[in-house]
Order: sequence, then C-alpha cells, then structure tokens
Amino acid sequence: MAFPKGHKFGNRFSSTNQPKKKRSNPINAVVVEFTKEHEIPKADDVRRMYLALASMKKAQVQNIYDDEEQPLIARVTARAILSKYGFEYIEKMLDRTYGKPTQVTENYNENMEVGEGPRIIIMNEDGE
Repeated sequence: MAFPKGHKFGNRFSSTNQPKKKRSNPINAVVVEFTKEHEIPKADDVRRMYLALASMKKAQVQNIYDDEEQPLIARVTARAILSKYGFEYIEKMLDRTYGKPTQVTENYNENMEVGEGPRIIIMNEDGE
C-alpha cells in the first residue's frame, strides 16, 4: 500500500531519486598542490629539450644525467640516450618532435610504358 500524498514517514527520497554526491578526486588535489610549487612545462618546451639533448655531445649528456638538480625528464631522457638503445630512443624523440616521415609507395607494372593504362583484351569464342 502506498503512502498518502504529503506523508512525513520514512525517507523523502526514493532509491532512484537520491541526490548525487560529488566525489572528490584525490589526484586533482595533488595536481593543484603541485602546480602551486612547480611550473608545468608546455609541449613545445619538451620538444625543444629533446632536440637539445639529441644535439649534445656524449659528455654533456652524461653531465645532465649525473646532475641531480636537473629535471627528472631530462635525466631520464639522458639515461635512455646513453643506454645501448640510445639510437632507437633518439629516433622516437625525433618522431615525436617532427612526426614520422611520409612514406611513399609506388604501384606500377614494370612492363607498362609511362602513361599507359591497363589493357583489356576481349576475346570471342573463336579465340580472336
């Protein structure tokens, strides 16, 4: 049996009509605190750092890796460049900076002359 209209019994909200609670985002709080203390680099700054590290001599990159005052991204990148996979890492950095190069594929038949399209030969029942 339903309650009469305007009743004062029980919960005023049905289970489907509950007000939604705003959920706190703990990561957002950390980000807000972090950005008060540190400036977040822009994408262009990161690209410029990649290019600068890629153009340095090995000793200079080693100095950046050894210097604990350098930003972590610079130290991690320097370590990757100095590793045995340094060439692959530099290739990835350049791909992220400039984008992957365009690859052109040619589709042609070596037996055709330039400008000549495909030939269609229609034969009748006699083979002519």
